[in-house]
Amino acid sequence: MKRGLKNSGVIRTEWEPQVSEEITKLDECDERLYYSPSVKIGGFIWRFTIDYVITAAESPTPYLAIFVHCSHEDNNIDWTCWATSEFKIISHSPQPADVSRRSDEPDFYTSEESKGWGYNEFIVWKDLEKYTKNGVITIEVRIVVSETYGSFFSSADLIESNANIRIKQARDNEIEYKLFYVNKEYLMEYSNYFKAVFNRDFEEKKNMCVELEDVDPQDFDQLLQVISPQRKPLTKENIEKILKLADRFEIIDVLYLAGRFLIKGRNKRNEDQMDPFDRLILADKYQLHWSIKDIVADARLDADDLLGNEKYEVLTHKTKVEILEEIAMPHKRTRNIEVIRPFYSFYILDSEINYIKVNARINCKCNEICQCEHMRLKSFYVNKGILLSYSEYFEDKIKFPLMTNQVQSDKTKVPPRRTRKSHLSISDEPGPSAKKSKMDASDKDILIEETIAPFITADEFEELLRVIYPSRKRITDENIKILLKLANILRMPDVIDYCEDFLISQLSKIGVAYSLLELIIFADEYELKELMKEILKILNTFEIRAMRRELKYANLKHETKSLLFDRLVELL
Repeated sequence: MKRGLKNSGVIRTEWEPQVSEEITKLDECDERLYYSPSVKIGGFIWRFTIDYVITAAESPTPYLAIFVHCSHEDNNIDWTCWATSEFKIISHSPQPADVSRRSDEPDFYTSEESKGWGYNEFIVWKDLEKYTKNGVITIEVRIVVSETYGSFFSSADLIESNANIRIKQARDNEIEYKLFYVNKEYLMEYSNYFKAVFNRDFEEKKNMCVELEDVDPQDFDQLLQVISPQRKPLTKENIEKILKLADRFEIIDVLYLAGRFLIKGRNKRNEDQMDPFDRLILADKYQLHWSIKDIVADARLDADDLLGNEKYEVLTHKTKVEILEEIAMPHKRTRNIEVIRPFYSFYILDSEINYIKVNARINCKCNEICQCEHMRLKSFYVNKGILLSYSEYFEDKIKFPLMTNQVQSDKTKVPPRRTRKSHLSISDEPGPSAKKSKMDASDKDILIEETIAPFITADEFEELLRVIYPSRKRITDENIKILLKLANILRMPDVIDYCEDFLISQLSKIGVAYSLLELIIFADEYELKELMKEILKILNTFEIRAMRRELKYANLKHETKSLLFDRLVELL
């Protein structure tokens, strides 16, 4: 996946071991026997090294040593990273089994130290012969990045950066600055504070640089990860820091997400839950009053829990009233938590945000897409920073504007136009506010290509936009197929990841929304490997044999059928 926004990845390579008398000399010098290819994961550059080592002089047994190393492409920033690694030598036959070892706790990597993490005695050197096929050994290292600082938005290729944020720090009686590269339009769509800063006619607008004080750079980096396409989850460890910054920079959507998190106090059922009164204190402090009653209901608080509780006493009068009302009359509670979310009007244009105009087809009256003469296009005016950060397809369209831009109905090329700057907007004809907007020659009208236009409608594209915009419309059973189809066509790996997470969460509801075969079809068609792994864990012999009799089973890819067959053999 592009831009280093994915939290996990695999380095897999084939290595040809060279065993000779000269190899023992490598232990006496600062050389490596092998360097793997580099892979970008979580915003960092990862690779592993292989050494030939003898760990004890009294017992000179040679071992293969393997270590993971982390670095960053920008040598001018400070960064830290926590990640777990699983090392594996792949066996090419049933016996012996794969050699596999993994770290139980995340290892710590930092820009101040270049050491790697791994194992000095991973496997006895002479045992490598058992894993050799055609003279080579297949080695795989899976890396999962759990926490980072200094990676996201710190390099121009993460999201097309056109501005920077400089955080001023006082350390040891000296002034230091931490620099974050950001996409101005992306940040302005989320934050009213930064929209005002970048729009005012001061030095910030001229130099595209904003200086901040009294902000912890590590906390700010966490905030950027939350709003980036990676969508770092809120946790009980970071919730207070994120709330503080979201409140300061007027990021309404993040405040809403934080309120939703406070209702449950955790992301997953197996996580430790926040104390209910800690949740109430945060909701009270940041005026998330719409979540108060839901927190009380989730924690099942009663009057006895309030008596003599010091945390209850510090709450404001308004919050106390909300708590008492919920305890006294829970059945009369009405939920209206959507009111805080900003409304994206498709007819209001923002003259200060660059946009990309995207045309999609409107369904005919018969609710089908056809080549009728009355076929029309609907124009979407999409925040350029958001669209390019999610879609590799549109990124290519901007970088290579001369490539095919055709409308299927008349086969004519559409020349590049000077377009208005805009907030996300949709209309059959731009309204008066659009006509008055400023012009920007760098932006182009983007028409969905002829080859994919028959598969995308305006309603579907609007549904996709509502998911990737700051409001983050939820993925549901109703829109999952649309999102997967469009994310695959428009090359949006982040959206595919969101869909995969949703489908994994549905495994506990098998038979209600989806059958196992339907989920396997999703995993097969869109290459959802993590979903497939979770499905294989719960499959039994009866289910595998039953789905093999289904007609849909015949359309599965050969690789998927092989996985199911291997699982069947394993269960027998």
